[in-house]
Amino acid sequence: LDRFRSAPGIQFSNSNRSVTCQSSEDCVVLASTGLSRGVHYWEFVIDRLDSGGQPAFGIAKSDCNKEAMLGQVHQDFKDATIVHLYKRKGNRQLCDNHRGISLLKIAAKLFARILLNRLDGHLAQGMLPKSQCGFRRHRGTTDMIFAARQLQEKCQEMLTHLYTTFVDLTKAFDTVNRDGLWKVMQKFGCPKRFSHMVRQLHDGMTARVTDNRTVSEAFAVTNVVKQGCVLAPTLFSLMFSAMLMDAYLDEQPGIHIAYRTDGHILNSRRM
Repeated sequence: LDRFRSAPGIQFSNSNRSVTCQSSEDCVVLASTGLSRGVHYWEFVIDRLDSGGQPAFGIAKSDCNKEAMLGQVHQDFKDATIVHLYKRKGNRQLCDNHRGISLLKIAAKLFARILLNRLDGHLAQGMLPKSQCGFRRHRGTTDMIFAARQLQEKCQEMLTHLYTTFVDLTKAFDTVNRDGLWKVMQKFGCPKRFSHMVRQLHDGMTARVTDNRTVSEAFAVTNVVKQGCVLAPTLFSLMFSAMLMDAYLDEQPGIHIAYRTDGHILNSRRM
């Protein structure tokens, strides 16, 4: 990570020390985009929009403000109940054919979404490479599919070979090293207080596995990002982008064209 320079710090439009309601983006979106019902779904209800169009968090807002002001996250915000979903392929008896999903407290999801809104607008759009299109605003894998099809068509038109490599990362979220992730966030210019709040959502985390209406004993989770948390895809993208930046730091990707300026191809007197 020391091989490339640190990015400039993020400038947040809203206060880093509290959760504000200056736009509906921070709150109404949270309730209207299909948040799954976690184990504490009925602990509070998100209030309506008031007459001025401003969203009201109710209990959720006060909880998130308390966490942001103190810089400490309650243990309930960290813990998760893990359920497994069959991937609909392969033998059901094999764990590798199941996907683990972390059920989180709804207040924790709200808090994570607010942090993600801050991160998306000021970090991901400017620091992630253009080739990263998944889990980003105004981008999508459809764009990459279109680009790949264009390459195929042009190569067929010019009778040129095209070699494509598809990489499927096994248990991608489960391979993220948290200590490395905190260093990557620092290198990408995340403010110390912001990184601390994200870290607090993960440090000291415990989880329980539920299956067939039975729940296991709690166990500590010291690695990975939470699959089921809205922050997880962006945090993984930051980690993976840093890995690619380091891998290609000494490389010169692209097509190299050799030419001469003193011959007939590019004559400097004609330019």
